[in-house]
Amino acid sequence: MFYRLSVVTIALPPLSERTEDIPELAKYFIHRFGKELGLDSPSVQPEAISFLQNQPWPGNVRELENVVRQALLAARPFGISLEHVQQVLAKTRKPVAASQQTHAAYIAELLNRAQSGDVRDAYSRMIADLEPELFKQVILLAQGNQSKAARWLGIGRMRLREKLVQFGLSPGRDEPDK
Repeated sequence: MFYRLSVVTIALPPLSERTEDIPELAKYFIHRFGKELGLDSPSVQPEAISFLQNQPWPGNVRELENVVRQALLAARPFGISLEHVQQVLAKTRKPVAASQQTHAAYIAELLNRAQSGDVRDAYSRMIADLEPELFKQVILLAQGNQSKAARWLGIGRMRLREKLVQFGLSPGRDEPDK
């Protein structure tokens, strides 16, 4: 049966690669949910649409649908503003662990959060998020050999030890202490 159904394959790129579709999708969802909520003329500000177009959308269209619905609920009976969208995204999106993203995706997300005012110290946040992963991986790669790990990082052994303690890591251990 699979072979009969798989005659035609449709490749649809992720929403993050089709940002030109976001305004039409958002307007569709606004009108659909506006009817459900009994709103006469639901609307969205252009700044909110522009902000939506600059988001990564890991959940694709379904995530956009949920964000638009929640923003409409937050805004009613008025139009959706940039602030409504930012509030909804701040509540719904938990920052993905830096180790589970590409560097470019992590930095893009961090800068979007800085642009929206959620993060005021993007550089410090990046260091705080990425440094533990760096030390975790270097000590594992060096198989617990602190001298080798320190040499690879270009720091002294004492500094390496301080960081290992700070991040709850021990030489040769897989996971930080909880």
